[in-house]
Amino acid sequence: MAFARLYDSLMQRFAEAGLCEEAFKSLVNQEVASIPSMIPSMTRAVIPKMKRENDDFEIDEDAIEVESSINPLLQMAKSEFVDVQVNAVSAISELSRGNAVSKWIGKNMETHVKLFEALLCADVQDVYRAAATTVANLAKDKGVCTVLNKSKCVKSLVRLLKSSNAQVVRESSRALKNIGSFLGNEMSVSTEEIYNLVKSKDSRTRKHGEALQESVRFATAN
Repeated sequence: MAFARLYDSLMQRFAEAGLCEEAFKSLVNQEVASIPSMIPSMTRAVIPKMKRENDDFEIDEDAIEVESSINPLLQMAKSEFVDVQVNAVSAISELSRGNAVSKWIGKNMETHVKLFEALLCADVQDVYRAAATTVANLAKDKGVCTVLNKSKCVKSLVRLLKSSNAQVVRESSRALKNIGSFLGNEMSVSTEEIYNLVKSKDSRTRKHGEALQESVRFATAN
């Protein structure tokens, strides 16, 4: 119950901050939306306007607010309670569609990569499906992709390509395609492991597979 209340409160604060309107609408009903937040200090930072004439630095207020909002969800994603974990990872996947959140997690990927390794290997489909979506959303620069490639994430994504769930395969292939666009044949994946993607009946999965194979071939040729 405590976790559920914490989650509901977080979702309300995210909506107020304009960080995840779609995630909030899909995960929290109107009754919950009307409940005042019980833990504002944990979910949204109150950041004063601090400008010092002789200082050489500026406080990144947006980054601090994103951190105060996303960190509780990252902690909840480690929960042993399945419903809490599913809701947290689902919210993270929605939030990671936005630039502010994806940039913050990407900047701190080395700190959180072990969590994504664990989520991609979870026993619950809703968890590893949302984790694959999140990784796909985060793979937007070479630095992040390099960290993912050095971890167990790429191998887990390749394993998920064998899933019977079309969305899991689609999101896993999208994640691999995004990583491949930066790393090419530096990826920890063989052409044999991704070959069947281009034969997929799902048009989006097939496109991801074609783009991934092209990235690997282009890198190999050069």
